[in-house]
Amino acid sequence: MIASLKGCSELEVENLRRALKAARNGQTVVLPEVVASALRPRRPSANLRYLDIAVVLSVIRWWGLPELLAELMPSRASEVRGGDVVEALVCHRCTAPGSKLASTRWYPRTARAELQGIRPRRFNNTRIHRVLEDLETIEGPLQERHARRVHVKEGACAFLFLDCADAWFEGRGPPMARERVGKSGVPRQQVGIVLLCDDRGCPLRWATVAGDHHEADSLMAMIRRGADLPWLREVPLVLDRAMGRSVTMAAMLSVGIRFATAVPVKELGSYSPRIPLGAFDHIDLPDGVNRDDEETLERL
Repeated sequence: MIASLKGCSELEVENLRRALKAARNGQTVVLPEVVASALRPRRPSANLRYLDIAVVLSVIRWWGLPELLAELMPSRASEVRGGDVVEALVCHRCTAPGSKLASTRWYPRTARAELQGIRPRRFNNTRIHRVLEDLETIEGPLQERHARRVHVKEGACAFLFLDCADAWFEGRGPPMARERVGKSGVPRQQVGIVLLCDDRGCPLRWATVAGDHHEADSLMAMIRRGADLPWLREVPLVLDRAMGRSVTMAAMLSVGIRFATAVPVKELGSYSPRIPLGAFDHIDLPDGVNRDDEETLERL
C-alpha cells in the first residue's frame, strides 16, 4: 500500500510512530473501545496497478536484462536510463498491450514510477522513440549475449523451435509493413516476425521482416545466420510444414543441421516409392471433401 502522510497532525504522526515501533518489536497496539468506535477508516483515493507488473519485472531482472542493456545501449546524459524505458515498455506489452503513445497514459496509473524511481512525465513519447532507436542499434549483440545467458542459466536444451508470426498495425505502420489478409480474414498493414526459441520457450534469435515476406525464405535466412552456432547444430530444430518441401529440405541439409518437419502430402511420393500413399484410399469421406484438400483432411 502506498499512502501520503501530508496534512497529518502531530498527534496522528506520533500515533503512527508508536504503531510502527510496536510492530517492529512484535507488540500489539490496542485502542480503547471508545476511541476505536469513533474512528472512521480512510478510503483510498486511487489504486496503482502493481502485482502483474511486479511479476513481469521480476522475470526481466532474473534474466539480468537491465544490466545487459546498460552495457550495450549507447550512453546518454539523461535522467532516465534506456534500459528502464525498455523495461516499462515490456511490462506494458505484457499486461496492457497498446501503442507506444498508450504506454505513456498507462505508466502514471501503475506502480512502475515508484518501482523504478522515475517521474511519470519523464516517460514520454519522445524518450520512447529515442530509446527504441538506440535499441535497434544493439540488436545483434543483444541476441548473442542473451542466448549465452540462457545457456548458462538453464543449461542445454533438447529441441529448438523456429516459426513465423505476424504483427499488424492501425494506420500505415512502419516502412516494412504491407497490406495482407491475415488469419482473421481482414486486410491489415502488418510485418512478419521470425522467432527461434528453445523447448522451454526462451527466445534465442528473432528478426522482423517485411509483411509480404515468403515464410520459407525468412526461416531459411534465420537458419543460415545461425548455422555456425554450436548450440544450433547440436540439437534438432523443429519447423512446421512450410519447410517440408523438397527444395527447402535440401537447403537445410546443405547447411548441416538436424531438423524435424512435416512433408506435404503431394510431395511424399518424391521421397520414396515404398511409402504406402494409397493405404487410406478405401476410407469413405463425407460428400464434397476432396482427398487432395490437405487442410480439410487435417481437420477430419
